[in-house]
Amino acid sequence: MKPIIFDVDTGIDDAMAMAYALNSPELEVLGFTTCFGNVPVVESTRNTLAVLEKLNRRIPVFEGADQTLVRGRKKKYPKHVHGEDGLGNTLQFEPTIKASQGNAADFIIDQVKSRPHEITIIAVGPLTNIALAIKKAPTIMSLVKEVVIMGGAVNVPGNVTPYAEANIISDPEAADQVFASGLPITLVGLDVTLQTYLLKSKLDDWRATGKESAKFLAEMTDYYMKAYENSHPGLGGCALHDPLAVGVAIDSSFVNTEWMNVKVVTEGEETGRTIGQEDGEPRIRVCTNVESDRFLKHFLERVIGLSNVIESCIKYKGHHFSKNLWEEMACFCWVYRFSLYDVPAVAEVSGWPKKGVRTIYLCKKGPPFIRMSILNDLGSINYKGEQYGNV
Repeated sequence: MKPIIFDVDTGIDDAMAMAYALNSPELEVLGFTTCFGNVPVVESTRNTLAVLEKLNRRIPVFEGADQTLVRGRKKKYPKHVHGEDGLGNTLQFEPTIKASQGNAADFIIDQVKSRPHEITIIAVGPLTNIALAIKKAPTIMSLVKEVVIMGGAVNVPGNVTPYAEANIISDPEAADQVFASGLPITLVGLDVTLQTYLLKSKLDDWRATGKESAKFLAEMTDYYMKAYENSHPGLGGCALHDPLAVGVAIDSSFVNTEWMNVKVVTEGEETGRTIGQEDGEPRIRVCTNVESDRFLKHFLERVIGLSNVIESCIKYKGHHFSKNLWEEMACFCWVYRFSLYDVPAVAEVSGWPKKGVRTIYLCKKGPPFIRMSILNDLGSINYKGEQYGNV
């Protein structure tokens, strides 16, 4: 597993990216660090905790910067995109879990020093926390394995101004310092994120699972898509900005990159613009193209926690059926036997990737192709409106 620190300014696409990361077995999420950006930092922390609570996960959350490096507090937040609460006005509760003691920059420093050359930082908001960490402890720059940043628009227009992307313009001085630091950076900007689109029809699939967390994500993403519709009529969906950064951290082959130096404009009309330069020794991998269909398939298989579709061969009474078996990746205690009907029949599963019992119970009657959740030992399954427990 790849140990990561996830730096967020939790709005709607951050929430999708969090779910994607937490349901990906390749990633070990050590903690979340929060920053202002889509919302003030206090709300970013609250939203991060709320998403974790909905996903039934307990991961440390450290609150970070509440203002920019040199410009003071951010004055305007994109409520027209992320809603009054930052989560599409879906937050109907205060999270019961609390943030950890300490601050984001110190957490980053401590973790990187304790696991040198191992940790990947995924940053999907303003880069203030990372800038503060390297200012306080410059030695960590040589100890970070990789920083995957969602931000910038090197070869395309910005999405806040004609020049600037939202995360970079929120703290251009922090971004410029991070880009110039020598950290091993992969920049996942609008150049590629605008090539990834989640269609509105997929939200119905999420709701149909009956999972509370999936409904939560669907409702907030619906709000996000309406904001896209206002600015891009007829699009019928939204770009997957922050989730693509997670995808690149999992599998860098999703994207093509070019080595560049990147300079951030910090004054004048073009403030926040990211300029790719080829002079000197290039230090940043700038993503220039993405296999959008392959990435989207990967994202959809994981984001709502019914993930890692495994094409398995089911042998039942001499017949072979190609069947999608959905793993519930959110739990670690696996049960390999469950019942869908009163009179079960035993089927053998070949090629199962986990250790344990290699049989499941299938119904003698009913469709040969069904989707099944592998449940933890306290779980049950809902099938055609009826609830069935483990056996």
